[in-house]
Amino acid sequence: MRRLTLILRTIVHLRPIQILARVWNRRPRLPVSSDRLQPREGVHPSAPFPRYYKVWDGDATFSFIGETHEMPRSWRDKALKKLWIYNLHYFDCLRQDGVGLVQALDLVLDWIHSNPRPVGDGWEPYPLSLRIVNWVKFLASEGRDLADVREADVREMERSLCEQARWLAKSLEYHLLANHLLANAKALVFAGWFFGGGSGEGEAGRWLRAGMRILRRELLRQVLADGIHFERSAMYHSIILEDMLDLVAITDDDFIRGFATRMLSGLGTLTAPDGRIVLFNDAAHGIALPPAMLREYASTLGIVPDHAVADGETSGYVRIERGDWTMIAKCGDIGPSYQPGHAHADSLTFELWHGTRKIVTDTGCDRYVICEERARQRSSAAHNVPVVDGANSSEVWASHRVARRARTFIERRDASSVIAICEYVNGVSARRTLTLTDGGLVGKDEIGGKCDARPHDVSIRFHIPAEVSDAVVQIDSSSAQCEQSRSECQVTEGFGHLVQARCEAISARTALPFTASWHIIVG
Repeated sequence: MRRLTLILRTIVHLRPIQILARVWNRRPRLPVSSDRLQPREGVHPSAPFPRYYKVWDGDATFSFIGETHEMPRSWRDKALKKLWIYNLHYFDCLRQDGVGLVQALDLVLDWIHSNPRPVGDGWEPYPLSLRIVNWVKFLASEGRDLADVREADVREMERSLCEQARWLAKSLEYHLLANHLLANAKALVFAGWFFGGGSGEGEAGRWLRAGMRILRRELLRQVLADGIHFERSAMYHSIILEDMLDLVAITDDDFIRGFATRMLSGLGTLTAPDGRIVLFNDAAHGIALPPAMLREYASTLGIVPDHAVADGETSGYVRIERGDWTMIAKCGDIGPSYQPGHAHADSLTFELWHGTRKIVTDTGCDRYVICEERARQRSSAAHNVPVVDGANSSEVWASHRVARRARTFIERRDASSVIAICEYVNGVSARRTLTLTDGGLVGKDEIGGKCDARPHDVSIRFHIPAEVSDAVVQIDSSSAQCEQSRSECQVTEGFGHLVQARCEAISARTALPFTASWHIIVG
């Protein structure tokens, strides 16, 4: 019964097209033609595509999501995690430095011969989209040298690429929307561009026009006025920014260029003093390109940040700098109402740095599979927020589902402080004041809303990296009824990469309303 309730509370937020698309996607689909289109002569981007992390040793070993395995016997090996197999199908390995052309082509041909029909993980729209782009990038960059080595195999790769683009055009992810639909659209544009669709003629022209129509509609919805992607994950923001830069490199479209500029500005809000992204919502290091590489890529395309749009107000992200201290806080809604799949119950959380050293960290995420650890990482208790009676601020469940959602908004903000209010789904409200001083971070949490006579268990947690031994959380003398405790915890550095940290907690068993004041210093 509880699961049914969660499902109903979740689907009530969906857009009608998402429900209709789930029904439509179950229809039988006829096979697509395998005829090969002729690539356009001399196709190349206006700037070199950036390289990716090394994920392949060039022989039989691949490293994805923190796990290293030899090439499985099957591209659909059920013994390995689905996300690992997805990454294998992405073909990001073609983007890394030092890939031998013959070895890469052999891997591509193995995929073609092992996945002849549109079934299995590799033909799902998201991995299909990423692979189309990576194959086009590879052919556009290395095609001439490849043809000199094995022309017939290159033609076979082009034939498969056409077949994949045709299947994708019939399989767009309108049931998910958000970043998945953007990935689909980008792949259609890339396929159309490579096969001569720039003239708007023929099948390739239809792919390009369809992709651009989706992009022109969805970017207006998905990129907020402050330049931050509406799913509010710095990792996905970075991925989509690279997508926009790639599209500028092949189309030089002014509309796309404008959104790339805006997202580059938003990236500044989400970049820590150590040069890495913040870890709110689903985010981890080592998946998206780092901010420095994205800025360098943008520069080669003549794109620079427009700091006038990077105020953080629309997304709810607040970045404050004072002396040696920097704080980035999450003071807005968890994500788009109809697709909060990458959201956590982390409203009012923050990360804190002294110089380039992180003092307070978000837990981040290191997996997508449904399990207790995934549930923990999405919970309020895994973030730097007030928790009442152990309940989550938003009703996160399964791996990527949210039923009831907290409502969070900024009450006031100035150069050194922010006041934000979160209305939890269990009737509790929290008003958090964060003030950055030359000596550290001063905080005040006023918790109320559920003002009955019975006592409540209130806790405020702070996750501190294990190597930061000199960070101190102090309770203000006005909060004498609070107790302070320390425990070990785990936070993430990347997918499949959990590291030890310590959790400093302020707790009290008290009636509501309740106020706790605290500050964080180094020394």
